[in-house]
Amino acid sequence: MEAVRSRIPSLRPPVFRGRLHDARTATSIGRWLGLAFAVCFVTGLISHFLQHPPGWPANDLPSRPVWGYRLTQGLHVASGIAAVPLLLAKLWTVYPRLFEWPPARSVLHALERLSIGLLVSGAVFELFSGLLNTVQWYPWPFSFVPVHYAVAWLVAGSLVLHIAVKAPEIKAHWSRRSSGTLALPAEDAPDRRSLLAAVAAAVGAVTLTTVGQSFTPLRKLETRSARAPAPGPRPAGPAGQPHRCRGRRRPHPRRRLPPGGGRAAALHADAGRTARPDTA
Repeated sequence: MEAVRSRIPSLRPPVFRGRLHDARTATSIGRWLGLAFAVCFVTGLISHFLQHPPGWPANDLPSRPVWGYRLTQGLHVASGIAAVPLLLAKLWTVYPRLFEWPPARSVLHALERLSIGLLVSGAVFELFSGLLNTVQWYPWPFSFVPVHYAVAWLVAGSLVLHIAVKAPEIKAHWSRRSSGTLALPAEDAPDRRSLLAAVAAAVGAVTLTTVGQSFTPLRKLETRSARAPAPGPRPAGPAGQPHRCRGRRRPHPRRRLPPGGGRAAALHADAGRTARPDTA
């Protein structure tokens, strides 16, 4: 029996010799990632409530300034795309903790790891699905808008819980003069600054090459042409649809809602299920 046991390798966590898998690196990247998630979440809520008003305040939602929705959606897409390299760098920094042994030291530790699993999986899904939405490709069987909206709340809640749990560690490594940062080897500081500079360069590159659809001075750097604005006359077909769709439906003349029926609004045949004034 002893001979059999000696032949079975013991389960030991792998050893990571990288010196930048520390709390200071994770905190430095995490605060920018948290900011990107916060901007993306808030602007996403604005977009959702403007497209799907909750009923009673529908007539009170602001419609001015006319460039407001373009601004919020531009920030939503830009912050979401900028979060991709930030999330990858954050995961690289903390992934050795995935192999901690024992995997759960207590019930609270198990719940903490479960919440981190929800946060990571939800964040990856949000960024992946949102990125495919910018090029209008939907390879999944579910409806994008309600699922993206629901998972956004899951990610927001998991992020708030994660920050609350890690608050003491974040505080100890927030700046170069924090107590936890001063306890780290000083020779790692130049490598850490190089890593953060590389991450910042990646964020800047993906932002400059994708923000042109909302910030027209950078339009020539836009790499995603599906929704990039262009000067000159627009196609006659519905926005965002292929050119071959033109001519399939004749535009319906504009109508106005009768007095007492809410705000005066221009209705088009392309509005889908919007009821006509004479049949409502």
